[in-house]
Amino acid sequence: MGHIARRITIILIILAIVFFVVLFNRPRKLDIDLIYEDNSVGTIMTTDRHHTSDVSVNGFDAIAENDFLRLLIDPQTSHFAVLDKRNDYVWHSNVLGIDPSATKTYRDLQKSTLGITYKETDDTTRYLTNYAYSIEDRQFEIEYFEDGFQVDYTIADRSPKGYWFPTKIARDRYIQLVLNPFEEHAFDSEAERIEYTNYLRNAYVQLEDDPDTYVLALVTGDNTSSDLAGIDVLYLFEIFYEIGDYGNKIDDNGDPVESYHLDDVRYDNAQYDYVVDLKDPEFMVPLTVELLDDRIEVVVLTEKIVTNDPFEIVDLDVLPYFGAADSEETGYMIIPEGSGGLIELNNGKTTQRSYVSHVYGRDHTLIPNGLDIEDVGVRLPYYGMKHDQGAVLTTIDQGAEHARITAEVAGKSDAYNRIHARFTLKDSGLYYLTQAGIPIWNTSNYRYHPTISFYFFAHDQANYTDMAKLYGDYLQARYGLNHQTEGTRSLYLDLLGSYDYEDYFLFFPYENTASLTTFKEAKTMIERFEEEGIDRLVLDYVGWFNKGIDHRLPRRINKDRVLGSTKDLESLNDYVEDHGHLLYFNVDFVRLHDKPTLYSNQNIARIVGGNANGAISFDIASDFRTRPGPLLLPQSPAIKNNSESFLKDFQNNSRKKPFTLPGEERSMETSHQRHPGLHEVTPILSNIMASLGASRSLICYRTRTLTAFPF
Repeated sequence: MGHIARRITIILIILAIVFFVVLFNRPRKLDIDLIYEDNSVGTIMTTDRHHTSDVSVNGFDAIAENDFLRLLIDPQTSHFAVLDKRNDYVWHSNVLGIDPSATKTYRDLQKSTLGITYKETDDTTRYLTNYAYSIEDRQFEIEYFEDGFQVDYTIADRSPKGYWFPTKIARDRYIQLVLNPFEEHAFDSEAERIEYTNYLRNAYVQLEDDPDTYVLALVTGDNTSSDLAGIDVLYLFEIFYEIGDYGNKIDDNGDPVESYHLDDVRYDNAQYDYVVDLKDPEFMVPLTVELLDDRIEVVVLTEKIVTNDPFEIVDLDVLPYFGAADSEETGYMIIPEGSGGLIELNNGKTTQRSYVSHVYGRDHTLIPNGLDIEDVGVRLPYYGMKHDQGAVLTTIDQGAEHARITAEVAGKSDAYNRIHARFTLKDSGLYYLTQAGIPIWNTSNYRYHPTISFYFFAHDQANYTDMAKLYGDYLQARYGLNHQTEGTRSLYLDLLGSYDYEDYFLFFPYENTASLTTFKEAKTMIERFEEEGIDRLVLDYVGWFNKGIDHRLPRRINKDRVLGSTKDLESLNDYVEDHGHLLYFNVDFVRLHDKPTLYSNQNIARIVGGNANGAISFDIASDFRTRPGPLLLPQSPAIKNNSESFLKDFQNNSRKKPFTLPGEERSMETSHQRHPGLHEVTPILSNIMASLGASRSLICYRTRTLTAFPF
């Protein structure tokens, strides 16, 4: 009995160990609400007087007007236009006329106010324009309200599909619904009759062992009519639905009263035990356009989007051709890449890739294990277009954290220069059960309203400088920022402090730390800059604790001794304070550069498939890995113990040797007053982490980028 008891005890211990290992490494549950910023901006662009204009746009009706703008709409197409009364220039939501250089897809996109990417039943995606699948067939409704309108677009792909036809059909139904109408049909010529007769004879044949059944001979094996595509679908559609009575309800005069309702397909499939999903994708997407005091605001009301299962919208292109410039115009497009960039219109660089970049950078948990040229990312949610006659600045007021900015010059895909935003409603990732990987989708969509505003410039204000000034006013109004009134311009400088490397002691490897810029050297550098006339610096000290630039887990603050003593650090901080500079000590709460042995996987952000995520650092110039070593592990936004421990140690250090910002009194009370967020930082650190690229599948809120922690 004792022997059996020992075995049972061992088994229970093993099970307990397995249980606690699984429990210790389970994904953390995120308890942060889905929050989106919706701060009102108010009026930031003004004019000195009320402007008038006699300009009218053929086919467009005026529905709203302010001091310098007039909003017009074409009720036949839902296209709209904006008249700038200051210079009588008309901005159109879409391209007018026909572009012979474009394919049908791009011609449809030129006349579309929305483009949608949706998920098919096989987890692939497909793109639809709301011109080809809504506007062209007038499948939309317009509702007017004060100073604007709402358009409800029914975007439905009702083009013929293979599953519109039966794989097998009973002989009597085939004769009644297909053959008899076919024989009675008046073809345009005898040659046409012979062509269609031969096609139908080869398409459906009687089964040898069951003469009462016709089978679709165009498919073989286990395939069904769903596998049909291309010319076969077009031929059969005309024979079955336009010539024949299949799938139509006929009135007393023999005319169809309801077309392509697919009841007959379902009936015939059921007779032969075929199960085919006969649903066509259909979406209702509402778009509002409103004239405000100084701008046009466009909103996609995502909570009112209606879809038919199992189809879901993945991406939305909003006004892809608003303000597009043709191949004869001069000017530039503005992109917020790096410190800001311009793309010259019609620059001839048609062999280069189209510009596509994620606002705030790409989601770390969606980046593949290779360099993606889109990974650099734009840092501010705006874009602009400068024409011969004027300029427009577009701000992304809501949904920027899920947006990509796309720009393209004329001659690449069509004859127009254009720039617009694409919004993601549902993300996916790859789960590697196979070498190629299979797509895994988020279970829910992001909940926000894609919102963009257009600010228009005329005459001498239609330039980059005035657009930049307006965007400064926009930031001040939306986020409560203040303009820098002092005349001194700051020099922003990164100081590289310590770094780690592999060293040996008696043939035993260990991690050592070396210095690039000590505290004394940093002070000397500041003095040299001052000698050259630079009297205000904003310094970011990268690599100063926990073994350098790629520091260890920031739960504790262990200053790297190789940089100097605590006295040297205090001397540097005092000098910076006394001379009016700003000094920040960089801390990375987002990425884990070196995972401790007992560090739980539950603290690491997950890819969509559920595995712990790991990103490789690449050099954008060489496309090679920047260094060998472990993966960069993005931290889960749900984790708080790292930041809590760091803040606690920060306060302990401050009590012993309090560090202060310039102008502070060196006292504990003032230090806490100067850092009012110390006690409130922990609850928002997850949001800060999300702004730096944590998984949008885990959190749907981002703040402005914060990469340094001030002492």
